[in-house]
Amino acid sequence: MKMKSALTLTLLIIPGIFGTIPAMATPLTWTLQNFSFTDGGIATGSFTYDAINNIYTDILITTSGGGIGGSTYLANPSGNCCSPSTLLVATTTEQIQPGDQVLTMTFAGQPLTNEPGVVPLLTFAEGTCLTLTETDRGNSCSQVLVQRLGLAAQASVFSEAVAVPAPATLPLLLYGLLALRFLRVLRPTCGVRLARNDTTV
Repeated sequence: MKMKSALTLTLLIIPGIFGTIPAMATPLTWTLQNFSFTDGGIATGSFTYDAINNIYTDILITTSGGGIGGSTYLANPSGNCCSPSTLLVATTTEQIQPGDQVLTMTFAGQPLTNEPGVVPLLTFAEGTCLTLTETDRGNSCSQVLVQRLGLAAQASVFSEAVAVPAPATLPLLLYGLLALRFLRVLRPTCGVRLARNDTTV
């Protein structure tokens, strides 16, 4: 009986434990589309944004063509001014120095979130960092010499929905095994020999 009670209690508790695990929003990857500069250059690539923690990761944006050639942007060392973010300052290196190339984007109408969709650009530009400001995340470029402006009216970033991962299989397997064990305990015992009562009254 003690084992039966313990198993019953376990079967009741386990679904409650796993049922209380909160769903976490997945950071989205945003892709640049229709990024053109006034000098004929273009920008392509993508970045990942986590709206919960207000962090940019996996930045890989390349500019090419036009009057100044191009650069590859990989980092966001200065952090973000707003939460949710309305601004991305991308740099070619985590340790930015005066003279390094900088790509700035300001998102129009709505900030980036963890919801998929299309977000238009208010402005974007490429230039050279002139002045640094120290922040808690390192050096930030506080003054940029703009070398070319973007045609923001036609530019946007877009993201598609991320597939929701399947529930963890280990908790479900554990619950199933405990359920089978519980049913086995409750199963009637077979093969019990019954003694005949030959006592004559």
